[in-house]
Order: sequence, then C-alpha cells, then structure tokens
Amino acid sequence: MQRSYQIFGKDIKINTMDSIEGKILHDELVLYPVSNKDHYDVLINYVSEIEMDKALSVNPSLNCLHSDSMVFKMGAATARFYFKDYHLRKIDFSIDGNTKIRNTVQKWKSIQYASNYEAIGQLFHELILVPMAFLFDDCSIVHSSGVINNKDKAVLFGGTGGVGKTSLEMTLCLDHECSFFNDDIAVINSNGSCYPNFSYPKIYGYNLEGNPNLKKKIMSQLSPFDKIHYALHSLKGKNKVRRRVQPETFYGKVANTPKKVSSFVILFRNKIDKITLESISAQKASALNSIIISSEYNIFFNHLKWHSFNSYSLNREPFTTYQSIIEKNKDNLEKSIRGLDQVYIAHIPLKISNNDYKTQMVNILKEYKII
Repeated sequence: MQRSYQIFGKDIKINTMDSIEGKILHDELVLYPVSNKDHYDVLINYVSEIEMDKALSVNPSLNCLHSDSMVFKMGAATARFYFKDYHLRKIDFSIDGNTKIRNTVQKWKSIQYASNYEAIGQLFHELILVPMAFLFDDCSIVHSSGVINNKDKAVLFGGTGGVGKTSLEMTLCLDHECSFFNDDIAVINSNGSCYPNFSYPKIYGYNLEGNPNLKKKIMSQLSPFDKIHYALHSLKGKNKVRRRVQPETFYGKVANTPKKVSSFVILFRNKIDKITLESISAQKASALNSIIISSEYNIFFNHLKWHSFNSYSLNREPFTTYQSIIEKNKDNLEKSIRGLDQVYIAHIPLKISNNDYKTQMVNILKEYKII
C-alpha cells in the first residue's frame, strides 16, 4: 500500500507491506491531508527487515554507520535514516514481531493491551515521525498537548509527563468547544505556525478520575478481554493503565491544517496554594522545553551521539549531531514564540485533585483570554 500525506509541513510518501499492521498504520494516518504532489520530501518504507549489510562500523551493537545512512534501534522499532547532501531523504523501518503466543503475552503485559503490530501507529509517530521532524532545519519540537481555541489559534500546554497536559486537553475539547490538535508532541516552524499531530491520544487511568461518564465511554469500546486487562492493571495504579483513542471519534472536532500559535503555557507543579500564571520570556520557555525534550527523547539523542562517535572515529563528518539539533530546536522555538504576549509558566499546587485542577485551569485560561 502506498500513499502520500502532508505531515509536519512536508510531503511524506509512505509505503507499507500488504499486511494487517500496514492497514492499521494507514487507518491511523487518515486525518492527515493527502498530498497530490508528484514529488516528496521524505520517503518512508515499512519493511519486514532492515538491511544491515555493508556497515562501515557498529558501535555499540544497536547503532550502525553506513556510507549513506545510519541505523539504530529504539524499543520495538529499527530504523535506517538515509541522507543525501546531509539532508534526510528516506527512512526504512521495521517493527519487532513475535509468535502469536508471544503477541498475546505482550498484550497482557502492556499497559494498553496492544502488541507491537497493533501499536504500529504509536510506534510510527513516536519513533519515526518525531525523530524525522528533529532533522528539519525550519522546525522545533515541543513536548506539549495542543488545542485550537475559538479564535482559530493553537494553544500549547508544555511540561513533563504526568503534569496534566492530557487532562487539560480533554476538558477543553470535550467541555469548552476547543478542537483537538495534538496530544504529546507539537511541531512548530520558525514562523510560528504549528502543525497537527494525529498520534492517537493516550488516556491514562488518572485522566478519568472524577469523570465516570468519560470512563464509561472508553470502556464501552473495549472487548471483554480488554476490560479484564484494564481492571487488572488499574489495581497496580492509575498510571499503569491507558488506552489510545481515535481523536475525531473521541473529541468530535479536530483541526488538520497548520495554525498560528497564540499561547504557550508550561505546566509546573510546586509548593503553592492555588494555580497562578507567571509571564516568562521566549528564551526561558525554549530553554525549559529543551531540557524536557532532551529527556523525553534521550534514546534517540543517545543514538545521535553514537553516530557522531562512529563518524569521527572514521574521520567522517556526521550526517547530523545531537548538539546541532538541540541548538536548532531551541533557537527555532524562541524565534517562533518571541512575538507572543502569552508565554507563561502555570504554577500548580502539588496536592490538587484532578477536578479542582481542571476547574482552576479553565477559569484562569478564560481570565487571561487564552481560550
């Protein structure tokens, strides 16, 4: 199956094998606009196995240098990034497969009741598309959820994992007429336009606390075995169970075209009595995001460091480096949000219920005319 999409401001041609997981992947990409152009910026091939022959060096065992590409393994995916004139042109990737019995065991052990093949859409976004976007000269990657407000502008909520980004995204889209834009990663160009990211939102057990109707809505879509899995993993903790949801089905409204960013709010939990907003500079916001994104994508960045090690050891110039990507990402983000009046840190009490958090955040966002 072959199809071209407009993703993160680029024309991406995607080839998949004639397989169940290939169909799953294209089904999860359906919200991206189709590209009708004859040319493409990057070609991505889903293959059964990555060709590893003719490697110039392998240090360590999961990182290979070739004359035209670098190969690395991240979790369940192995990727080969091909370059021409130091620009990314093609990606081959494969997903670790198992026997039917092992797939079943993997599903029951996972927090979202899915095998690698069933989670190919998530793996593709997190391990292929986002690393790809890091390599675009004109883009910055922001660890954030995002919604479109009633002014048709993008509002981004940054911060570390578990700080409340998805909970806020959910309440704004379901109860306050915002449209879904992205759940975990935003891609912004240096002119301040943000691109939609349709990686399926991951709804954790703690996101549903105090909202029985929403939990009922999610549970109604699960099979009997899926419900049993959910109940068992919930016993381990609300952060030990999650389900991915199709954004259009779950939220009703999505925005699939680039939007100008109007506000960037970094969520931050600390010892404070009530939620307050502190205005910060674009420089500080981009620096804070760099710290977060370096941690969130540390596996990919470690591979870039090993790529530099392999290249320099052979007296070759690396295709790209960790340092150059982080600096570019920080500089592009600072440039894209420099003219915004609404760049904040939201100071959130350490001990606050999910319902109180959502209520206070919505009130303050309305007070500041962010939504």
